[in-house]
Amino acid sequence: MNKEELTSRTRNLHPDYEMREVIEHGLGLFPVHRETGEVCECKMEWDEDGKVLSCPVCGLDGT
Repeated sequence: MNKEELTSRTRNLHPDYEMREVIEHGLGLFPVHRETGEVCECKMEWDEDGKVLSCPVCGLDGT
């Protein structure tokens, strides 16, 4: 994921989450709760056309 893709997917990230590396979850950046340090398990939702919407928990946009 390049910087432009990351910016477009994180533009609606909730303020209590940040993107950072979490070695236990593999390579890449994950939405992490700023206070608890918990990684969001992103429950993505879909619209009627099959388009992936953002996660209702952390706000990360789908692909």
